[in-house]
Amino acid sequence: MKKRKFNFKLTDYVDAHIIKIYAIVLVSVLLIAILVVAGVSFYRYSLYQDELKKPPLYSEQDISAILESPGLTDFIIPESLESGERGFTPYRDQLKMWSDEMVEHYIIPPEDLGVDQISRESRKLIEQKLDEIP
Repeated sequence: MKKRKFNFKLTDYVDAHIIKIYAIVLVSVLLIAILVVAGVSFYRYSLYQDELKKPPLYSEQDISAILESPGLTDFIIPESLESGERGFTPYRDQLKMWSDEMVEHYIIPPEDLGVDQISRESRKLIEQKLDEIP
């Protein structure tokens, strides 16, 4: 059995000047990619340096005051562990019905808000828009 020599020359299949053009394009694309990556990195680094120069949003006193302030769960008293149930009970008993004094204190009647006037104006605008339709 004879050994075959593998002889491959790219220049036998492609012109030498085209190989040079491909090499120049490849090097150019790589250089442009490197420049873009370096530029973006430098830009992001400069933004990061600007952020470091800014004063902090909250001081140490603000943060400690926020952490010491009561949260919503501080107003809920847990049920006793003896009952065996999980969950929480409200601090006060829930009302089945509001008294008249509570309603007067917390509820604003719609007529005081001008709901009737808003309703009339909205109705008038709707009728005008509907009248414009052929």
